[in-house]
Amino acid sequence: MGRPDPTKLKGCFHCQPFFAQHGAKDCKGTPMLMVPYRALTSLDLSRAYEVYGKTKRPITVNALLSYVLQGKAVSAVLPVVAIDDISNSPR
Repeated sequence: MGRPDPTKLKGCFHCQPFFAQHGAKDCKGTPMLMVPYRALTSLDLSRAYEVYGKTKRPITVNALLSYVLQGKAVSAVLPVVAIDDISNSPR
């Protein structure tokens, strides 16, 4: 799988929403990125397509970067048996 191509999402490179229905030269807004930036993943772009398919409204980069998958954390702890003395261990 190659690197995702955000240009296929018809976004505005000035105000940065995907499916903006306008380009940078026609842009009237300049919202700043309000969340820490990270590289977009294929999952992010798939999510943008999914949301746009349901709402037919532009999706901002802020919305994609701040989306958190809902899930439960799982941790497992195994007991550790340490060897305290190796002088009598078999060779």
